Formats: sequence, structure tokens, C-alpha cells
Amino acid sequence: MYAPYNHFAVMQKAIEIEVYFYKWIRKEVVILLMHKTQSAQGLVEYALILLLVGLVVIFALTAFGATVGNLFSKINNSFP
Repeated sequence: MYAPYNHFAVMQKAIEIEVYFYKWIRKEVVILLMHKTQSAQGLVEYALILLLVGLVVIFALTAFGATVGNLFSKINNSFP
């Protein structure tokens, strides 16, 4: 009639499915954490670049500000 019910085989298959599910979840969590870390890393890199550009602009204005100001004054005075 019916084949005997093998509890061991059913439990073994359930454990295999559970292990596969946990591995899949762990992989997804690692991917999400890596993505978040890489996003934060990119944000920090952009902030450092902005800081560097700001420092260069401040240095350039401090070093050449008077010269550029005199140049604009000469150009402005040359117009009638």
C-alpha cells in the first residue's frame, strides 16, 4: 500500500533547507553591510576632497588676494 514514513529522511531534508536558508540570510546581511560601509567610505572621501579644495582656495586667496585685488582695481579704473 503506502511506503513506510521515514522520519530521519524528512528531518535531514528539513535541516538541509534550514542550513541553506541561514547561509542565504548571512550572505544577504554581509552584502548589505558591505554596501553600507562602502557608501560611508565614499561619503568620507568626498568630504576629505571638499576639505582639501577649501584649504587650497583659502591658501590661494590669502597668498594672491592682494595681487588679484590690485589687478581688478586697475581694470576697473581703466574704464571711463
